[in-house]
Amino acid sequence: MASYSNFHNTVSQLEGGFQNLASDPGNYNSRNELVGTNYGISAPVYEDWLGYVPSENDMRSLTKTIASEIFKNQYWNRLSASSIYIQPVAENFVDHGINAGTGTAAKIMQRVLNTSFGKSLTVDGAVGNLTIAAINSVSPIELFKEFSAARLEHYANIGNSSWLHIWQKRVQTLADKFGIDLKKKVQL
Repeated sequence: MASYSNFHNTVSQLEGGFQNLASDPGNYNSRNELVGTNYGISAPVYEDWLGYVPSENDMRSLTKTIASEIFKNQYWNRLSASSIYIQPVAENFVDHGINAGTGTAAKIMQRVLNTSFGKSLTVDGAVGNLTIAAINSVSPIELFKEFSAARLEHYANIGNSSWLHIWQKRVQTLADKFGIDLKKKVQL
């Protein structure tokens, strides 16, 4: 089974500290105030966690420990990643949940399983027993590649060219970590 502690090491390396770029929509709270992101936790996600609208000071004060709790509860657990047999697949899936939202990541996974592996899942963005069973029943390397290709397609369709190379690098970094050659499957 996949391990959150292993994923935590990955996400800690992929996510930096505080940044406050105006071009990043994740840096704005619900009052449309530019307050930043810290350790990969966006202002809207932190607002949901806190139960109130965070200020820039709140974002700057976010600790690595709290960020880890948020990643585990809001992403890892929501995507039932501990039930996935293979670590690379779980990490790729959850990492996309962090970037695109868990519902979007789940819908993309369900589409990939249907289209590339002949499954008949409802594409609803909810990760239940059927989705997990489908994930665990196919070739993990091929699923990693197909899901990575779908991630890249999703990023390209967003149309935000200033972030595209960063997202592409993130997908490639995960593939490199696990020794998976994406060049035969996707264009980076």
